[in-house]
Amino acid sequence: MLNAPRQGRIAQAAGATRKPDMLGAMALRYPAMGPLKSQGFPAFLGERLGAPGVHLRSFGDDLSSLLRTNRLCLVDSGASANLVAALVLASHCGLPFGAARGELPKKRRALASGFSHPSTLSALHLAGFDVSLVDTEEGGFGISPEAVKRALEGERGEDVAVVCVTHFLGFPARIDLVADIAAAKHVAWTLQDACDTLGLHIAGYPIHAWATFTTYALDPESHLAAYGGGAIATDDGGLFEECETVSHLGRPLVPAPAVFGDEEDLEPEKHLVPAREPLAAREGLGVEMSDLDACYGLFALESAPSSARRRAVHYGVFYETLSQHPKLIVTADPFNGSSPYVFPVRVRSGDARAFHERLTARGIEVRSAIAGSIVDHPAFAGIAHDGLVNCKKTLAATVVLSIHPSLPTEDVEAVAELVAEVADKL
Repeated sequence: MLNAPRQGRIAQAAGATRKPDMLGAMALRYPAMGPLKSQGFPAFLGERLGAPGVHLRSFGDDLSSLLRTNRLCLVDSGASANLVAALVLASHCGLPFGAARGELPKKRRALASGFSHPSTLSALHLAGFDVSLVDTEEGGFGISPEAVKRALEGERGEDVAVVCVTHFLGFPARIDLVADIAAAKHVAWTLQDACDTLGLHIAGYPIHAWATFTTYALDPESHLAAYGGGAIATDDGGLFEECETVSHLGRPLVPAPAVFGDEEDLEPEKHLVPAREPLAAREGLGVEMSDLDACYGLFALESAPSSARRRAVHYGVFYETLSQHPKLIVTADPFNGSSPYVFPVRVRSGDARAFHERLTARGIEVRSAIAGSIVDHPAFAGIAHDGLVNCKKTLAATVVLSIHPSLPTEDVEAVAELVAEVADKL
């Protein structure tokens, strides 16, 4: 039995589900995200903002500690992180910038999951890789290790240079199994898209231990908001320096200036910063993180533990309310150091289109599986794939609900009850 306040909220949502926002557009009663915390940031900024680069160094050090990696290249977005990592990998595969001007190497294929983000596939394509997609695990969102093995043992398996693994929606893919399969087939490079998660562990290790590069997004919707930003983690010092150089207009790394303070106790690579002079050592991009975004990242790190707890609480609210519903399938939080990005709900029979429409009509901002199957995007309609049977089946049956920490928990509770009510009538 619902209490009176919740009955009132649900009744109100059942009627006028939308209200005009400040720009005159129609806003949903239950949006996927609320405003980011800003109270206290002006004072924090006034106290902390100083010489250029100081916050980048501090934020990089603190985030490296959180992720348990010594080498973290900070960039302006998760998409830029994917692009820089792909370009560095391409240069090692014989596909440097402008590779189309010369003879292309045979070993230039990249395998990726049917559930991948457009920016990940765009990065691989722009770097010169010939991308093929493989299926996901049945009923899940991660790339299927068996599908990767089949592709590597197939007719064009010897042409694969890179395997890309995406922890889609923050659900852990079996990067450990994929890494072992790739190594056994002499695939030297792995790109891991962790933009939907933060601090994830697989088989007892931080996920970057399983891949050549691991990329993160630090935008407002992500687990940690630098307001705008991304990061590339690698355990290889040489590859780290290449990422730093590519992301800073191709400028070589030089010893850090004295403005950063005492460098005596730092590891050798942390003595290096991109040169300020405009002489490029290699072709590069201007996609480094700004010091102001790094300052907000430091501010956000202070509330990161409480934000993670709120994500977990919101996931738990949905799971507790919907896990026993006879018409729905939900997934327990696979907590491995990081909570999922959203809460997925699958209908047990048919597809989820009617479910999606009815939830939206009740004022709930609900989406299909975010970017969806990548082959549904016009830009990637012609991409090669293995049929993606599991991927397409999961996508058709799934909608996702927001668990963002900016949402009031009472709204999450009301949404969970509305979802159950709508599902009763399917």
